[in-house]
Amino acid sequence: MRMNKKRETMTAVEEKSSLSAAKEKVARGVYALGYTAATFACSAPLLGVTAFAAKATEQDAEKALKETLTKVGSIAGVGLIAYGIYEVIMSVLQQAPEQKTKGLIMAAVGAVLTSIGTLLSFLGS
Repeated sequence: MRMNKKRETMTAVEEKSSLSAAKEKVARGVYALGYTAATFACSAPLLGVTAFAAKATEQDAEKALKETLTKVGSIAGVGLIAYGIYEVIMSVLQQAPEQKTKGLIMAAVGAVLTSIGTLLSFLGS
């Protein structure tokens, strides 16, 4: 009789460890997806950079700087949105409400950074 209880206990422990392994596998997949998206987003501005530019005026330089900062802000915003979503998913899996709050704040800041170019053009800057 005691032997059966021991086997039942071991199967419950094994079930918990397999569930934990599944959560960890999902977390690694989400992390890898976020890492890939962040790498792609960070390398995207480099594709549009020219090596030799024609004569540039001060206004052209100011415009180029504004466009570059807008692109970098948008890319950082997308990264923060991805990180925020990752934090929310992990908080659901680990049942951690403070992590969920952190993820939602990160996603909101990312949304603001992503739309900063639109906000600046709307304000006339």
